[in-house]
Amino acid sequence: MIASMRAFFSNKHGASADRDRSARMETSIKHRGTVKSFDRRKNRGLIEADSSGEFLIFERSGIYQNPQVPPVEGQRLTFELGTVDGQRCAVNLGNV
Repeated sequence: MIASMRAFFSNKHGASADRDRSARMETSIKHRGTVKSFDRRKNRGLIEADSSGEFLIFERSGIYQNPQVPPVEGQRLTFELGTVDGQRCAVNLGNV
C-alpha cells in the first residue's frame, strides 16, 4: 500500500494521464475520516478512514463542498469509496 501511495504522489504518469483518469464510485455510503496530508502542488492527499483506519488517496477535484479551499491536516471530511486505476480512493468529499 505504501509503495502505491508513493507512486500516486510521485506523479509518474504525467499531468495528461491525471486528467484522463476518472474515479469510479464503489458505494454511495458516506464514511468519515481525517486528512493526514495534502500536497498543494499536486492537489492530492491522504485521508484516514475512521471505521477501518485505512489510508485512502483523494484528489482536490473530488471535494464537492468549497473546492477552492485546500484541505488541511487534521480536517474532518465525509467521503465515499471509489477506485482509480484499480486502487481504492476517497471520492465525493465534503465537510463533516
